[in-house]
Amino acid sequence: MSERIFTVVSRPGPVEERILGRLAPIVTDHRALGAGVSLRALSTKPGAKTPVVLLHGRGHGATVWEPFIRAFAPERRVLALDLPGFGHSGFLGEAPSDREQALARFVDPIEAVVREQGPAVVVGHSLGGLVALELALRRAAELPALVLIDAMGLGPYVTPRARAYLRAGPERLLKLSRLVGKTSRLSGGVSGESAALREELYLARGVTPPGRRAFDALLPLIGAPLHRRDRLGEVTAPTLLVWGERDEAFPLPVAVDARARMPEAVLSVIDAGHSPHLERPTETLEAVRAFLQSRGL
Repeated sequence: MSERIFTVVSRPGPVEERILGRLAPIVTDHRALGAGVSLRALSTKPGAKTPVVLLHGRGHGATVWEPFIRAFAPERRVLALDLPGFGHSGFLGEAPSDREQALARFVDPIEAVVREQGPAVVVGHSLGGLVALELALRRAAELPALVLIDAMGLGPYVTPRARAYLRAGPERLLKLSRLVGKTSRLSGGVSGESAALREELYLARGVTPPGRRAFDALLPLIGAPLHRRDRLGEVTAPTLLVWGERDEAFPLPVAVDARARMPEAVLSVIDAGHSPHLERPTETLEAVRAFLQSRGL
C-alpha cells in the first residue's frame, strides 16, 4: 500500500513572487517531505558554519525570513520552512483527539525534515517557537543552539486580547476590515513590504481548517494553553530568547520567567511588539549573530 501524502496546490501572490525573485540567486524553492506531509522549503547552499532552520509564526510563511536568509546564506546553509497548514505546506487532515496530538501535527513533519538536515540551530517565532522548543525537548542533544522569538509554549499566560483576536481569526478580521473599508489592525508594528506580505498570506490562504482546529486546541479562548513551563529545565541547548518589549500576546515577564528556568538561556529585549524579526530585523539579526558567535557557531 502506498503512503498517503498530504499536500496543497497553491501559488505565491505578487508580494511573495517579488521576494522569491530577489532570493532566486541564492535560494532553491522546493518541497520537503516529513511524516507524510509535503512542506514548502526555501534552502541555500551549504556553508562553513552550522546550518540554521527558520520556523515562522501563525499565518506567516517562509518568505518572511528574507532578511535572515540573505544575512546567513554567505556563511551557512539556511532552511526556511512553511509550517504544516500554512503558506504552501500541507497538513495531516485528521482531526487531533487532544492537545498533545494537535502539537504533534505541527511538530512531527518539521522534526522529520530537521532530522534529515542534521545538527542545526533552530530559530522559531511564536507558533514556530513552540515547534522549536518541542524539537529541543525531543532531541536536545542534536540541537547546537535554539533561538526563540516571542515564542508560544513557555508559560500559561496569554493576554485575553490575544486570545480573542486569535479565536476570531486574523484572516476573518482582515477580510472584514477590507470589506468595510477600514485600515487593518493586523500589521501592529510591522510596516512596508513585510506588512503587505503578511496580509497577502492571510488573504490568499490563511490556515487550513484542520490546522486552525489544531491551533485552537493549543491556545483555547478560555483555560490554560498548552505550555512546557515545567519542562524548560530539560532544555540543555544554549538558548537565546528574543522578546519584543511590547509583546501584546506573551508579555515580557513570560520570557523573564523562562530565562530563569532554562539552564543555558540568555534574554535579548527588542523595542518591538510580538514580531521583532519583522519590526526590527536589523536589531534582531544583530542579537542572533552575537549569540551564535559567542557559542562558536
